[in-house]
Amino acid sequence: MDVDSNGMFQVQPERALLSYTPNDYFHANLGRYHTGIGYYNNAYHHGAAFLQTATGRPLLFAFDDQGGVLPIHKIGLSLTGRIPSGALGLSYIAEVGFGPSSHMGMGMSGSNQMMTVTDDNNGRAFNLGFIARPLPWHPVQFGFDFYHADRTPMGMPSFSENIYAGHFLYLAPSFEFLNEAALIRHSSAMMGTFNTLGFYSQLSRKWHAWRPFVRYNYLNAPQMEPIFTTTGRQNGPSGGLRYEVNESVALKLQFDHLDRRGLSAVNVATCKLHSCSRRGGRDQ
Repeated sequence: MDVDSNGMFQVQPERALLSYTPNDYFHANLGRYHTGIGYYNNAYHHGAAFLQTATGRPLLFAFDDQGGVLPIHKIGLSLTGRIPSGALGLSYIAEVGFGPSSHMGMGMSGSNQMMTVTDDNNGRAFNLGFIARPLPWHPVQFGFDFYHADRTPMGMPSFSENIYAGHFLYLAPSFEFLNEAALIRHSSAMMGTFNTLGFYSQLSRKWHAWRPFVRYNYLNAPQMEPIFTTTGRQNGPSGGLRYEVNESVALKLQFDHLDRRGLSAVNVATCKLHSCSRRGGRDQ
């Protein structure tokens, strides 16, 4: 349940799925799901705030309704599973769903339109990805995704949206090194091609109950980008400390510095208490 700018409550389910999982090689989910682009989006969904090291998500993976540029949610069919590959540890992602909808008008940053079962045209969006977890390098994971959709914003020509995303991770109980990047390309025969680049890198080390961390965010949309009209360029470092009070409660302190093209820099200090229960995570 969300609260809008007018103080009204809105019920918006983040995930509602009908699943079929006969074995490790084939998982089918039908409904509203988190897209499989990259690592962060599925590893730390709405109910997993306790699990993520920092107080919030990287700029690149901001939620749809918070100015995000990636398609965080989709309504459709998602297929995942292992690929018989021995020590390579390969797996696949194949998703098809309703494409972006611009019925709420332009001026939005990224994909923050309300998800519906309509889109700009009769085409469907799809995402194909591969992930490798090589056994000889057990804490290492890397992967690549290709996403395509057709977009027809109100009052504008049609655009082809292609997203190329890759990630490299080193995940161990006491050490974390996350790296993800995405190139979002909007192409139109009438207006040309616009490339938006984003990435983040995050490093943390755990000592007993303490885990200091640093992160660098970068997101850059061209000034004349016709769809990401308010994104611009945003980049800067973050740093903080996570303290695990017990196995289900974590206190997080974080400081963010953000430079913005054409605007003043922003400095933000955040303190959050995240708890985890059988019913999911909770922020206080």
